[in-house]
Amino acid sequence: MLPGIQAKGLDSIGERLCQAVRDLKIEHGGAIAGPYVTLSVGGAVTVPTEEGGVVDLIGIADRNMYEAKAKGRNKFIFHE
Repeated sequence: MLPGIQAKGLDSIGERLCQAVRDLKIEHGGAIAGPYVTLSVGGAVTVPTEEGGVVDLIGIADRNMYEAKAKGRNKFIFHE
C-alpha cells in the first residue's frame, strides 16, 4: 500500500523495485526460473469508495502479479 501514489508514478516504482532486486544478484540455486532471485509485481490503483475497498485493491494487484509471473517473471504489471 502506497497512499497518495498516482497511476503515472506506479510504473516507475514497480520497475525500480524489480531492478533493485535484479541488482542484488541473489543466487537462486537450482531454480528453473534462472540463476538469480527476481521479483514479479502486480500493481493497482484505486480511489476509496464505500462499496469498494482494500480487499478489491489487493485482488486486482494479486491478479496482476500472477499475470507478471505467467509472462515470464521478473516483471511489473499494472492495468489502469
